[in-house]
Amino acid sequence: YRLKRSGFPDLCLWNEKTGQVMFAEVKGPKDKLSETQRDWLDILVTNHIDVEVCLVREGDARDVE
Repeated sequence: YRLKRSGFPDLCLWNEKTGQVMFAEVKGPKDKLSETQRDWLDILVTNHIDVEVCLVREGDARDVE
C-alpha cells in the first residue's frame, strides 16, 4: 500500500472515549474520487474500518441544518 499513500483519506477521526476511529475523504462541489482514493476506501471498508466521503457545498455556513 506504500505506493498508494497519496490517495489515503484526508481526515482521521479518533473518539478517545470509545476508542473508535474513522476516516473521512473531503470533496468539494466539483471534486471527484480518484481511482487511488476509491482503492483506499475499498481497502478500509473491506477491513471493517469506518470511512465516509464528506461532500462540502458552497454557501453560507448559516444554511447548515
